Amino acid sequence: KDQQSPIRAVAVYALGAIGEEAKAALPALTAALKDKDEGVRSSVPYALAGMGKEGLAALKAGLKDDDAQVRKVVAPALSRFGADAVGPLVDALKDKDVEVREAAVNGLGQIGPDAKAATPALAELLRDRDVNLRQEAAFALTAIGADAVPALSAALKDADADVRLTAAGALGQIGPGAKAATAALAALLKDKRADVRRTAAEALG
Repeated sequence: KDQQSPIRAVAVYALGAIGEEAKAALPALTAALKDKDEGVRSSVPYALAGMGKEGLAALKAGLKDDDAQVRKVVAPALSRFGADAVGPLVDALKDKDVEVREAAVNGLGQIGPDAKAATPALAELLRDRDVNLRQEAAFALTAIGADAVPALSAALKDADADVRLTAAGALGQIGPGAKAATAALAALLKDKRADVRRTAAEALG
């Protein structure tokens, strides 16, 4: 509660380093999610992430906060809980704030293969109007790996050339794990868009 934000930030980092033994500070940390200083706000979720189930519960609650800034900083930190965070992060993909949606996608990408349950929702975002969100979704699907290949393969047949392009690029990043998409990628070698053809060729190696 110190008036100087650097001191508050140091206190947050210290509590995070202590971990679960600092659970008594959970109420204060949760309140700090609304701190006026961005540096303090952004460090709080990672301190909470080190506090076990209680920290997870606090982060889940933060993901439903009325303040979009709180929801945005909470989403990536949830990734530390792996598969247990997938459900809340998938729900956050429907957030009305695009920055929160991007943060949730980022969190799922950080989880990687354990976020395979999020594949259908992430694949749907390949069609989003927001270019950054589409790219973030592609990166997340790449991080999930082989389990995302069927959804990405289906996206190669999308009527939107940008979706085909993004999916082909993601499959190329997955590499050998995307072998099942070989036929679908080969079909894109005849695509009417040159960049789609080129990306498909690169993915095929």
